Amino acid sequence: MTRICRSGEGARRKKRANHLRLWYVVCWTSRRRQYCYYCRISFLRVSTDLLDEAMTGPQKKKKHHVGDTFYKRRYRTKYRARDIDEVDNDLKKENADRLLKQALDFDKPGEGQHYCIHCARYFLSDQVLQDHFRTKLHKKRIKELRLEPYTIEEAERAAGFGSYIAPKERVIATQPLNVEEYKEPEEVADICSLNIDLQ
Repeated sequence: MTRICRSGEGARRKKRANHLRLWYVVCWTSRRRQYCYYCRISFLRVSTDLLDEAMTGPQKKKKHHVGDTFYKRRYRTKYRARDIDEVDNDLKKENADRLLKQALDFDKPGEGQHYCIHCARYFLSDQVLQDHFRTKLHKKRIKELRLEPYTIEEAERAAGFGSYIAPKERVIATQPLNVEEYKEPEEVADICSLNIDLQ
């Protein structure tokens, strides 16, 4: 049973609600013994209707993600790099020549002269670009570009509009520093016809 303190029995509804709110705050301060400083009474158990009456009105919500500025910063559009299908379009001969022979642009790193087509990044010098070719990020990007990118036509074929054609695997080499030596990626075979030894 719930014990009602003396000030709450004959008081009006407003005063009783204020007193219960005060009592509810006090109850949370001590876990085992729920005590009302206003009436000097300890309560054993609380009924839910009294708590509902005491907790009416808008409540403050917890700020769970107030400090997640790192994630917000990561997903801003100014940090968004080129997607795989855009990079695959850049690997064509005419687009690659245009990207590797850019005019001087003083707003870009290295004045826009040292560009990695596979990663879509500018670098300060040829030495930094060569160091980038040996990094894990560049090698992972080349591995991603081996398969043909996902297209809308492939999605329609997978949904039943036509026969499914597996993506082809290509040979992709790191770009040469000399622009005239650049070659387009060559197709090797279908990915389903590759012999893979699992043992």
